[in-house]
Amino acid sequence: MHPRTVNTLRQIKDSSNKYLWADPAAPGDPPTLWGYPVFTTTAIPITETQGTSTDCSTIYLGCWPEFVIGQRKALELRASDAAGNAFEYDQVFIRAIMRVDANVRHADSFEVLKGVRP
Repeated sequence: MHPRTVNTLRQIKDSSNKYLWADPAAPGDPPTLWGYPVFTTTAIPITETQGTSTDCSTIYLGCWPEFVIGQRKALELRASDAAGNAFEYDQVFIRAIMRVDANVRHADSFEVLKGVRP
């Protein structure tokens, strides 16, 4: 989720007046919401349109062990044999190629919540 969404969720309490949000239990641990780890990124936009609102965002929920990454080919590294202007700038041109794909084992293990407002 976007950090702005976290700021909203940190204020929500359950019926026992306890916060649903919990700060990290130990250094290096993620914060949790209902006991589930939460990770943030600003790569998720906060300007999505949902109905008449233009300040919406999205939350991605998932059982991440059900997300698999397949690697078809080992990492291939090649240094260029054509210098171009590399000598002038003390550079070496390197190309890295790796073929991978990703998928989920069970679609029901993931959910996308759209239209999340601050």
